[in-house]
Parts: sequence; structure tokens; C-alpha cells
Amino acid sequence: MKDLLKAYRLAWYGGRAKSQGMFSIFFFGLGILTDVLSGGESFVGLFYMVWAVAFLYQMIITVDLSTLVQSSPLKKKIMVDYTIFSVLPLMYLILGIVAILHYFIARNSGLEPQMIHCCNMILAGYSLMIGLIYFGIGFKKWIVGLLAFILLLVGLPLVKVFSLEDVIATMIEQQGFSYSYWLCVVLSFMCMTIGGAICYGISILLYKKPLSPVMFHGIIGKK
Repeated sequence: MKDLLKAYRLAWYGGRAKSQGMFSIFFFGLGILTDVLSGGESFVGLFYMVWAVAFLYQMIITVDLSTLVQSSPLKKKIMVDYTIFSVLPLMYLILGIVAILHYFIARNSGLEPQMIHCCNMILAGYSLMIGLIYFGIGFKKWIVGLLAFILLLVGLPLVKVFSLEDVIATMIEQQGFSYSYWLCVVLSFMCMTIGGAICYGISILLYKKPLSPVMFHGIIGKK
């Protein structure tokens, strides 16, 4: 818990911390707006709300630019542990709260809206997994991270190919909405956890590498 609080304090020493904080608030607000306008039937709003806290990762990892951190024995802990472990608990918290709200919105609706809410949970979890994997690679190896992001993103349209909607609709009819919905929520959490674990593993391998020049210029705003 102490390390977690240290990570949150450290984030404000990162590159352009105030503007990153504003971006985080903007994404969270955009997520709420998108969710409300879609009636909770778009995974994009859910994704934005949860992804808003991912800016913490970016804020902490830019602390690596400090010469004090470069020479510190705590560099590995800051670059590897503080980054992902500061983000994941907040992601879990926001997704959990939103999942509860969506459940009460959808439980008395028809089969199609219920199926959409279930699918959105899985889609959001998968999208967040992609984002976390990209973070693990992209800050150090931007081109490789971008290619991995694009390849994994191809998986989203495959939802239609494998008829996930039909599978979930059948499950709701046979097992009921509550069982089906919370199973999809668990799968969403599993996707995030897998993404976080992969991000953590990649961070261990690459923590000695300098920040990618592309990411450096994008975050710091210097050429």
C-alpha cells in the first residue's frame, strides 16, 4: 500500500504531468458522455472511462528521464512495479463500478440489449488488454509496439466471425442474464489481468532501454 501511494505521488513528477492529468479527466468525461448517449450499449464509453487512468502509467514512466532515477537503485522498481501496479487497481475499480451500474440498467431489458451489454464487457476487456500490452512495448520500442497493437486489434472484428453475440444470446436464454453477464465481467477482468501480466513481463525485459524517441517527443513536446 505504501508503494502504491508512492507511485501516485511520483506520477506528478513525470513529463507534462498537469496536461496528462487533464487528458485523463477528459477521457473519463468522454467515456461517461459516450456511455450515456449510447444508453450503455457501446463498449467505447466503457473503454474510455477505464483507460482514463492509464495516463498514470505514462506519467510515471517519464520519470525515467530524470538523472536521479537513472542512477537510483530503485529505477527497476519505478519503471516496472510502480507503472503497472498503480494503474491496474484503478482499472479494476472503475470497471467494477461501471459493471454494477450496467447490470442494473440491463437486467430488466430485452434479450438483445442484454446480449449487447454482455458483449461490450468482453470487448472492453480485450481492448484494455491490447492497450496494456502496447504500453509495455511502445514506450521503449514504438514501432514494435505499434505493429503488435495493430495485429491484436484485428481480433475485435473476429467477434462477428465467431458469432460471439449468438453464443451469448443462447447462454442468456439457457442460463439467465445474471449468470451470463457476470461471466462476461469475469472474462473482461481476466483479459485486463493477462494484459497487465504481459505488460509487466515486457517491462522487466526492456526497463534498461531508453524511452523511444517518438514517445519522448510526443510526451515531452521537444524535438
